[in-house]
Amino acid sequence: MTQKVKLNFKMIGERIKNSRKAAGMTQRDLAGLVNLSEGSVSKYEHGKVEDAATKKLAEFAKVLGVELTWLLGLGNENELRPPVKIDERIIDALQGNPVLCDFLLKIINLSEKQQEEIIATGQFLVSQRSKQRQDK
Repeated sequence: MTQKVKLNFKMIGERIKNSRKAAGMTQRDLAGLVNLSEGSVSKYEHGKVEDAATKKLAEFAKVLGVELTWLLGLGNENELRPPVKIDERIIDALQGNPVLCDFLLKIINLSEKQQEEIIATGQFLVSQRSKQRQDK
């Protein structure tokens, strides 16, 4: 016997909206990509579509570059954050610098507080470097 899962369409709508904005898309852009009207996309984003087909939600996930499980809220707690679009310059920098990749992988395993401390330290060092360049 298959167990039915009750989906939270308000949360799904928020995730669609956040993902769309993170991707730099308008509702019109997204509507064209998932073959819906702009009004229908708005209904999805506001959680007013409660009979959505899994196939349509999978289309949203694919177009927005997110996992369907994340979109549906079926993942773990770490997946509650909206996806971040990664700038191509970052990808290029990581591919060309294995030391930077190793450093980032180590940071990922730290607590959120430790990550925030490292980011703050890095921002301070970058600002100091910028000041030194301006003084020359």
